[in-house]
Amino acid sequence: EINRNVSAIVESAQEQSSGLQQINTAVNAMDQDTQKNAALVEEQTAASHGMARDAASLNELLSQFKLSGGSGRRGYTLAQAMCPSERRETSGASPARALSRKLATAFYGNAAVAANEWEEF
Repeated sequence: EINRNVSAIVESAQEQSSGLQQINTAVNAMDQDTQKNAALVEEQTAASHGMARDAASLNELLSQFKLSGGSGRRGYTLAQAMCPSERRETSGASPARALSRKLATAFYGNAAVAANEWEEF
């Protein structure tokens, strides 16, 4: 009877050891996936900050142009582009849509011919 009990304990210990190895393997896999996800998040964050800087730079360049009879509008600064939650919206319209409407009307037709501004070289 003691032999059977010892054998049962050994078998139970082996099953627990096998179960713990499987748990350890699963935890290691989750740890690797978590580290990969963290690296991807860092890459995405860097890319989004770079895109925000590029967008702010492009907006600054576009603000130098006078569109459809209006005055040139000063673009968002880099700090405003990086922190959109602090930016105050003056209207409910999207700035991108407003800019695309301005660009569409600014180049509608042939403005140079209509203004008779062609010169010979």
